[in-house]
Amino acid sequence: MYLSSAGYYKFYLENPCLFRLMNKIGYFKKENSPHRNEWLDYDNNMFKGIEHIIASGQKDGSIRKDIDPRMTAYSIAFTTTGFFHQLLETGKTYTFHFHLGEKKFVEYSLHLILDSLKAK
Repeated sequence: MYLSSAGYYKFYLENPCLFRLMNKIGYFKKENSPHRNEWLDYDNNMFKGIEHIIASGQKDGSIRKDIDPRMTAYSIAFTTTGFFHQLLETGKTYTFHFHLGEKKFVEYSLHLILDSLKAK
């Protein structure tokens, strides 16, 4: 498993309550929220960091050059956060029903996502 995705999975496993709370943050970004601009600044900085990592990978040849770093940063964050949210809510039932080991399922799914970025 890739180092970054391993860290995200570890955080998910060790902090399920905090992870659940993170999925509720969108409610605090509504237009009438008193701290909306602070949340948006945080998001912008986070996505700029991910975008920079992707652009750096494109420069060193490890990430495909035909993808947009900004759009990819948004897509990966949305996809992985949604994946872990769904896993937190229904993962035990899902993996049990289909006879999947949770760790192996997570590793495989994240590998599919991240492998799509690799330069061939």
